[in-house]
Amino acid sequence: MMDYYDILGVNKNATQDEIKKAYKKLAIKTHPDRPGGSKEKFQDVGKAYKVLSDSSLRQKYDTYGEEGLQGGGMEGFNPFDLFSGMNSGGGFGNLFGNMFNMGGNQNSKHKPEKGPDMKYNLNVKMEDLYKGKTMSLKIKKDVRCDICLGKGCQNDGDILECDMCQGKGKIMKVKQFGPMIQQIVQPCYKCEGEGKMMRPGSECGKCNGNKIISEEKKVEFYIKPGSKQGDTIILYGDSNWKPEFVEAGDLHIIINEQKALNGMNREGENLVYKKDISLVDSLCGVDFIITHLDDRKLRVQYDNIIKPNQKFCITGEGMPLVDDMQSGDLIVIFNVIFPDNLTQERKVYLRKLLPNLKKQIWDLSPEDYPDIETKNLQLVNDKHNHKDNERRNNKHHERDNDQQHFFNHSRHPNMEHNMSDGPGECTTQ
Repeated sequence: MMDYYDILGVNKNATQDEIKKAYKKLAIKTHPDRPGGSKEKFQDVGKAYKVLSDSSLRQKYDTYGEEGLQGGGMEGFNPFDLFSGMNSGGGFGNLFGNMFNMGGNQNSKHKPEKGPDMKYNLNVKMEDLYKGKTMSLKIKKDVRCDICLGKGCQNDGDILECDMCQGKGKIMKVKQFGPMIQQIVQPCYKCEGEGKMMRPGSECGKCNGNKIISEEKKVEFYIKPGSKQGDTIILYGDSNWKPEFVEAGDLHIIINEQKALNGMNREGENLVYKKDISLVDSLCGVDFIITHLDDRKLRVQYDNIIKPNQKFCITGEGMPLVDDMQSGDLIVIFNVIFPDNLTQERKVYLRKLLPNLKKQIWDLSPEDYPDIETKNLQLVNDKHNHKDNERRNNKHHERDNDQQHFFNHSRHPNMEHNMSDGPGECTTQ
């Protein structure tokens, strides 16, 4: 009598996950198409897993042993059917799809359910991300031929089993490496791994046997208020259809956020608006209008002193939060524009109008020191440019002096004499 727990190498308290892992390992090892495999051992492993993976059968086996399974759901059990069922998605995904799937009843080819997805980058204006918008897009995609329904031919009888691989979709090659022989399983090159072929001359007249046709489709979708850069909208089933899959994949529309036309920038859930104001406005207050992203007009007033680059907040006027009733804030940053110059007359008036700073104990009055040395201020950029020009002129001057020095010391004394005294002969010793 066989002990199913011993066959799988697990104890009687093993979980379903442990039983499944044990079967996976042993099924690969004992498969008849594997070197060293055994059909008998493969059948025993399959039967043990069949019983222990079914809670009802496992309880009967634990209570009555193998005799308790007589007529209890084990009739007609085929371990290759179990193996093939696992391969088609019953627990191990595509684990066995790359194995030696060459024997028993496991020849039936199972297509993966869903094809690859497709991505599309869409430029969206900030105004549309703020308000939300229903948009449409024309796409060109591959779809299943509506005449042959993706078979490539109109009649089912025109689909024949490949005579190269006998419908398995795979062939085995034997290669010898010195004294060693290796068996390699690879997709059949004649049917391209399909296991089936169309009868020559029976190709569909619309798709020419390609199983797919190209069509242009208009898709519509909604961009939620508050959507941002990188957000993805998924249109299910709108990717290209491929014959090796049951269904088409999905179309992923990825948002590429564009700048707003009113000068606003986005920082997370907040909007930032930069406003240039004059020196007078910064001292006396501002009163201006902001056109928001939804074309609303917001009047902004502030009658206190504004310092350069100060930030102010308008609560709740930022970007809306997706699927939420709240919004971020609108941040206003003021850039104070100073005048380029002032007349002496205006300077006098300004000194009288504007308050002076409170003097510190270390501040000295120029009136008390009329005879000290006076220094003029330069803008930092002007000062650096002046130094660069001075440094460049000094380098040119030094280079000219070096060239003159080299010229004076490289001339022969006799040559110098002849050049100064007129024509003559150069004598050497």
